[in-house]
Amino acid sequence: MLERDCEESIAGVPEMCSLDRIRLAVLKVSGGALDSLARAVALAQVDFRDALVAAGFADDVQAHLAWWPE
Repeated sequence: MLERDCEESIAGVPEMCSLDRIRLAVLKVSGGALDSLARAVALAQVDFRDALVAAGFADDVQAHLAWWPE
């Protein structure tokens, strides 16, 4: 789902914002539930910045690198 739906379908992603950052954001927002992942991907497809904010990755372009679920 991340490869298929978090790639070209994410519009307006600037070069400074990697797809990995967006993908990790939707994973974090999903909390590990597949149905929540689908909703988080849909959120990112509408506006990827909303997914970054929801995950807490909006203010620091490196925040996604420090996050990993326990």
